[in-house]
Amino acid sequence: MVNTKFILNRTKSNHAFTLIEMVVAIGITAIVIVSIIVIFVNSIVLNRDAKEKHIASKICQNKIEELRNTDYATVAAITTQTISVSELKNGSMTLTVSNTYTTSDIREVTVSLSWTGSKGQTKNINETTLIAKHGL
Repeated sequence: MVNTKFILNRTKSNHAFTLIEMVVAIGITAIVIVSIIVIFVNSIVLNRDAKEKHIASKICQNKIEELRNTDYATVAAITTQTISVSELKNGSMTLTVSNTYTTSDIREVTVSLSWTGSKGQTKNINETTLIAKHGL
């Protein structure tokens, strides 16, 4: 015979989880896990984009340093020049040397670099400096 008094007088500590409580707990756990995965994937993409931008910046800086170490007459003769960049996907660098100052001894050099990013979008970076005949 079943002891009905025991069944009717159960305390809360003897209760098991109900199906609804389990579904809610699994749902909350799933939301947390999916959120962590999304954050992890986004951090990988942002890290890749930052690496590409760092590489592009270093390429531009190296080109500017190369031009600063070049004879002024050679730099002054350049108006626009396009160079392929193999370090970046579909990388293309454009050098523009302009005479924006009243004196002919100073040239403004702009190095523009564009490439295709990890998601297929076009990225750009520009670096500008002045190069003078007798240094700045």
